[in-house]
Amino acid sequence: MNVWVSMKNATIPARSWLKRRWAPTAAAAAVIATTLGVITDLDSLITGGGGLSPTEASALAANVAIQLEARSVARGGDYGGDSDLERVIDQLAVSGERQIERALAEMETDPRAGLDRIEETASRLMRRDPGSAAQRYFAIGVLAEAVDPERAVAAYRQSLELMPDSSRTIDRLGSVYLEQGRDEEAETLHLQALELARTAGDEGEESIILGSLGAVYWRRGEYETASDYYGQALEVADLNGDLFRAARHLGNRGLMASTLGDLDAAEQYYERAISLMAELDDQIGIALARNNLGNLYRDRGELDRAEDAYRRAQAALEAGGHPQQAALTLANLGTIAESRGEFETAARFYERSLERAREYNYMRAIESAARNAGWMAMRRNDFIAARRFADEALAASEVSPDPASLADSLFLSVGVAASIGDDALARTHADRAFAIIEDRDVPPDTHAFLHDALALSAYQVGDLAEAERRAGRALEFYEAAGLPMNMAEQQLRLGSLALGGGRQDEGCAFLEQAEINFGRSGFIAEANRMVERREAEGCPAREIGGNVEPVDPG
Repeated sequence: MNVWVSMKNATIPARSWLKRRWAPTAAAAAVIATTLGVITDLDSLITGGGGLSPTEASALAANVAIQLEARSVARGGDYGGDSDLERVIDQLAVSGERQIERALAEMETDPRAGLDRIEETASRLMRRDPGSAAQRYFAIGVLAEAVDPERAVAAYRQSLELMPDSSRTIDRLGSVYLEQGRDEEAETLHLQALELARTAGDEGEESIILGSLGAVYWRRGEYETASDYYGQALEVADLNGDLFRAARHLGNRGLMASTLGDLDAAEQYYERAISLMAELDDQIGIALARNNLGNLYRDRGELDRAEDAYRRAQAALEAGGHPQQAALTLANLGTIAESRGEFETAARFYERSLERAREYNYMRAIESAARNAGWMAMRRNDFIAARRFADEALAASEVSPDPASLADSLFLSVGVAASIGDDALARTHADRAFAIIEDRDVPPDTHAFLHDALALSAYQVGDLAEAERRAGRALEFYEAAGLPMNMAEQQLRLGSLALGGGRQDEGCAFLEQAEINFGRSGFIAEANRMVERREAEGCPAREIGGNVEPVDPG
């Protein structure tokens, strides 16, 4: 009897903990997209005589926002949600300074040259107007985040030398540190910014910074603390009638509730967020919230409701001129088809999602669609396709600042490598995944999956001792997760390994436990197979109703 065949029947690690921050805002490209036709030749416009008209300045600002957003997305960022970016670009565009206008025009083709030009103006301001120089360096920092994060850090630091009590600058610097994985420094800065905002009585700023602290704890996997900060942020936003911020914080609380397993509360948060966004006429935000509702319904097994939510989100994004964001919803529709066993339909959704995401270089959508397609291919024993999709998902995740997304792609890569017998690659990917999740409060089946895959990998290369050790660890975690079917599979493997090693009593005890757990899971045919296997191995008959002492897997 084969102990393992592949990972195709393995339980995919719980992925609710991998969900990202939620920022339901329209992309900057939609702000004044209808004015883009006003400027057909930015270069000649800027070098010509006279200043920009208000319409031209707005169109220039929108164009820069689009370009920087595209660069951010290519680095693993997401669309929309950066009000500071829109604000500083608008301020620069109407400054009336020809060098600034020229710099903004350069941002499309040579953003670093554009930043150099803006920095020249900031340097000239330092002696005669330090406050304006600080604001100019802040603007450089915001613009540079999408292009060169280290330059953003330097610009924010320079701004703080001139204006050390700017809570907005400190908060932005903390967010850059968080994206770089420097969460302790980020937390220190956010707390400093929070104290400054409270001292100044700036509750609008306080709400933003509380959300930043929520993001720190979310990134660490401390979801209850993150939810508490989002709750405080929501309260402050409500006190000030800030519907936009309230909607964002409601969405984040919804994700936290979903991650913590309270799907009913999550649904209420999402519905409240949709209600507020309807008042703001934020159709894109509503679409993204509906996408989150679809995720929730899918997690509850309500596939029809999930499909309807995804379809409504998809239609709104397409109609609103946001095909790039619709790539994520296409992949989600693929998961519904896959859940129904409609694999060819699912494959078409995943491929369309990938085509769209590749067109816009949208890394997060690429990683999502490729990962889903990879899992489906692995379940169908198509390991060539699974390896191709896993490699694409991992490559996209590598540029993302979100370590949880990287871990998610690494899980797939571990499973594929183990299934094709590449033990060295499986171990390499698993080591990286363990390094990410070890300090996070992740579900036990997440750990179990990695040990399960490494057990298969070791078995395939003949390292039976390592296979037994890993299967034992997987059993411990599956037991902690309360998954009797997965426990039974590990007990069958451990029993087979023990019997193969001449440890009759131990092997029989494991097979007996596997029989019980297959029965508990409703897999009666598998339970009967365990009875037949025990008889074939000469094990004593199990006393029905008797207590079975658990076997120490070692």
